[in-house]
Order: sequence, then structure tokens, then C-alpha cells
Amino acid sequence: MKTRRFWGKDTDEALRAVRSALGADALILGSKSVESQSGSGVEVTALEPSGDAAGSPLRKSGEAELTEVRRQLGELKSLLTWLVRSAGQTEVFRELLARGISPDIIAVLAQEIGDMEGNVRRDQVRQVVSRLIRVGGDIECQSKRGDHLAFFGPTGVGKTTTVIKLTVRLLHQGRRRIGWLSVDGHRIASTEPLGAYAAILGVPWEVAENGRDLSPALKRLSGCDLVLVDTAGISPLDNGSLDELARTLREIPNLRRFLVLSAATNSGDMTDWLNLYGRIGFDSIIFTKIDECRHLGHLINVALNCDRPVSYVGTGQSTAGDIELASNEKLAALLLPDPMEYPTSALQESRDDS
Repeated sequence: MKTRRFWGKDTDEALRAVRSALGADALILGSKSVESQSGSGVEVTALEPSGDAAGSPLRKSGEAELTEVRRQLGELKSLLTWLVRSAGQTEVFRELLARGISPDIIAVLAQEIGDMEGNVRRDQVRQVVSRLIRVGGDIECQSKRGDHLAFFGPTGVGKTTTVIKLTVRLLHQGRRRIGWLSVDGHRIASTEPLGAYAAILGVPWEVAENGRDLSPALKRLSGCDLVLVDTAGISPLDNGSLDELARTLREIPNLRRFLVLSAATNSGDMTDWLNLYGRIGFDSIIFTKIDECRHLGHLINVALNCDRPVSYVGTGQSTAGDIELASNEKLAALLLPDPMEYPTSALQESRDDS
């Protein structure tokens, strides 16, 4: 049996193409976001039935092959279930499940530790998570004069607050002149908090309402060591706005991009957002509002499954200090705080020990 790929502007359109060509019983093997000459879309890979023609009844050999594929998938599912069940026999793994760590991540951690039926310790799990998770992309170490740093993500995740917090952090270090650029042209009223803080902190601030304003605004900020770019909150399902933001960011030189995500977002949506905002492209992730959540397993799920590092975590509402550099040890402490307290306490303990 052969695999075939089908393209659509969205998942529904791609699946309709599969059903039209291969029939309702076609086995879907996977899907992914792609770029093509026709624009952004979704590519679905399906198993082509072995028949006299596409859509015709399957021959017996085709039915046997399809049964074998399904059997193998069933075996993989059974293996994963066994691993999770074995891992769940320990107190620590039961706690991880309760905190929102996905079964497939539990299986990985169990295999890394190598003792699924023994008395797994909390420090063992922390060490494995610390080793597997990716961090980096921070401003302090990797930015140079003339860099522009853009912060984008859904509405309400704390992008503007993150810009302010990072500015306060950098100004406290006293080594760089920071400028701000707002490209939230659709909702000028939303730039008012940034303008107020710009006056308080003495930060030069420009607003680009459209593409024509962008170049002059950047020129006026050319004397800054770093320019932090605040963007409009955009629904990850709004393809038009995502494309517009992507075009705007392409016009900004020496740009690094930070995807800002709220810890209060559920695991499924957060995973989808990584893929959808991937159309714009981002260099690292910032997690905000971890002080609002007790169970942070979904952040570890995302961090371990994403091919981008975590750079910062927002730990509170204060603009003066409630943002931390992400580190392997601190993220592991967020997952399994000891003693059992809120994540910010665990983060504070980790910072005091360093």
C-alpha cells in the first residue's frame, strides 16, 4: 500500500480531498502545517487503499495490509499504556499525572530513569527533566547593539507587561539604552499603558500604525542599543492577521522573535498555538502568569515537545522583578516543587539556592 499527500487551506479542506480521492475508510497517518506556492495550508498524509482504482472496493490483500497497519498501531498504543501504568505505580509519577504531564512524557521520563517499578525519587525526575528541557535565547547574553526583539502571541497573555518587565530588568543592569516600538496599529488605545510607562522609565517610544510608519519609527530609534517591539494580540485562528504580522516583522532588521504564552492556557490549545504561530516563526518561548497556576505539567509538555528553547518565565504581576531567566533547574522545580507549594515558591527556593 502507498501513502499519498493531500493539501488544503485548512484541515477540513485537506480531509475532504482525502475522502474524495480515497473514500471514507482511508487511514489518516498524520498532518502538518506547510507552505506552498498556493500559500499556507495543511498537508495530510493518508494510506492509499489497494483497489482497482481510487475509491473502489478493497481487494483482500489490501484489507490484510490495512489490518496489519492497524494492528501495529494498536501494539504501540498498548506499549505506551503499559509504560504509563508501570510508571503510575510510583508516587512521584502519579503526582506528575495529576499535575498535567502527558502520558507520553511520563513514558519518556520512566524510560530515562530506568526503574519504573522501584521507588522513584523526586530528585531523579527533576534531574531527567532538567537534562531534557531546552532553555536559552535570553536578552542579557545574546543581544547586541542594533538588535530588535519582537514579542507576539494571543490576546491577554501579557506581551506588553513582559516588554515593561524586561525593560526594567535591563535598565537595572544599567548597560543598554532601550527603545520601544508598538506595531499595534489596529487598537491604538491599547498602546496607552506602554506610553505611560515609557514616560516613567524615560524610554523612547514610537508607534507604527501601518507599514508606512515603520521605517521612520525605526530610524528615530536608531540610537538605542535594543528596541523591544510590542505587537497586537492576535487570535491564532485569524490567518489574515497572522500573515499581516508576519509581513510587518519581515520589514524589521536584526529581529529576534519571542512567542509569549500564558501558563493559564490548557495543554491542547497551547500545543495548537505553537504550530499556528509557527507560521510567523519564533526563536524562543516566554511563559507568563505561572503565579496563577498550581499545576504546570502542560508547560513541561510543551517545552519538551517544542524545538525552541524557553527564555523567560513571568512569576507575578509586579513590573519590577517578576520575571525570571528560564533555567533547567528552575523549570524542573516548577514541575515538582518541594515542599508541596505554589510554583513561585519553588522558583524562589531555586533562586535562593543558586
